[in-house]
Amino acid sequence: MAAHIDPQLLARLDTRVATPFDLIVRVERADDDTEQALRDMGFEVRQRMELLPSFAVTGRGPTVLALTQEPWVVAIEEDRPVHAM
Repeated sequence: MAAHIDPQLLARLDTRVATPFDLIVRVERADDDTEQALRDMGFEVRQRMELLPSFAVTGRGPTVLALTQEPWVVAIEEDRPVHAM
């Protein structure tokens, strides 16, 4: 099953292949093997989050598109700034 990804993000990935994207990748397990798999695919891993298994990564469009087909990826979303109200 393909990972859930926002259609608007997916459209930008197709058109901006050279642009680096900061993403949150939710995974089945946030462990060393998964982190290494992300690095092997070409992602820069910025942070591992274990409470909700995920990684903050940076990668380019084609690499992100390939990631959507990995069975251990649950969802992919943009890593955006969070502001307190």
